Amino acid sequence: MLNSRYNHVTSRKEEGAHYTPENFADFIAKKMIEHTKLKQNIVIADPAVGDGELLLSLVRNLYANSINKIEVHGFDINPSSLAITKIRLKKTSLT
Repeated sequence: MLNSRYNHVTSRKEEGAHYTPENFADFIAKKMIEHTKLKQNIVIADPAVGDGELLLSLVRNLYANSINKIEVHGFDINPSSLAITKIRLKKTSLT
């Protein structure tokens, strides 16, 4: 059975879309934070947000580092992906 996270991607091949697995997004987020001088206010921009997995991983890891003032900007050509990202981010109390 296919993970429901990917059910909205009907034109995946046409778009060339590739969605980041959660464990890989967590690894990348941890490495990004590890190599960044953290401040109390963080702004994140993702130009190809997809369903938001990397943004969510970054937010979770920033919260774990006591960073609570996070501004997120995500962009994508797929409106369905953006809608899903927005819903997923709302669940983290970001928007």
